[in-house]
Amino acid sequence: HPITKNFKTATFYPVARSLELKRQNSKKAKIKPIGRTAKLSWSETDLKSIEDNAPVYSETDDIPGPRILSASAQWDIGPSKQTRKIGEKNLQGRMIVTGDSDFVSNSTVSLLGNRDMFLNMVAWLLDEDVRISIRPKTIGFNPIFFTSGQLMFVFWSVVVIMPLVAAMAGVVVIIRRRRG
Repeated sequence: HPITKNFKTATFYPVARSLELKRQNSKKAKIKPIGRTAKLSWSETDLKSIEDNAPVYSETDDIPGPRILSASAQWDIGPSKQTRKIGEKNLQGRMIVTGDSDFVSNSTVSLLGNRDMFLNMVAWLLDEDVRISIRPKTIGFNPIFFTSGQLMFVFWSVVVIMPLVAAMAGVVVIIRRRRG
C-alpha cells in the first residue's frame, strides 16, 4: 500500500480494536489492509480481563494474530471509463478506518512511527502520494518504558555493582603501589 511502502517503523496503538474486512460488499471499492499486529498478538474476547488490566490468551475464545488494525478503501466516484472524456481525471473516494484513534493523541503521537503513519494516511486521503514519506527524526522527548524487573536490574547494576567494581579496582591499585 502506498501509505506503508518503505515504512519499516513499528507503530504503537494503546488500546486497539481489530478490523474484519468483508470482501463481499466491496465490488466497487478496493479495500486493502494497512496495519497489522504481530503474530503473537490476539483479539481479546473477555472484556472484563481488559478492564482488570489482566488479559490472558485463550485458545478457545480469543482470535489469534496477526490482526488487521487499519484498512483503506478506494472507489471511483466520477464518470465511468466509457463516459469519461479523454484526458479527464478519474475522481475517487478514499477512506481509512483504524481500530484506535489514540495512536495520534498528544501522549502517543511521538512514539515510534505514529506521526509518520498518521501523516502518510492524511497525504493518501488527499491524493497527495508524493507527500507520503518517512520524515526525519526530530529531537524531542522519547520516553523509555521499563518493567519492574528491568528497573531493578538497572538499579543494581548502575547504583550498586558498578561503584563497587570501581572501588575494588581502586583498592587493588592502592595495595599494589604500597607493596611495590
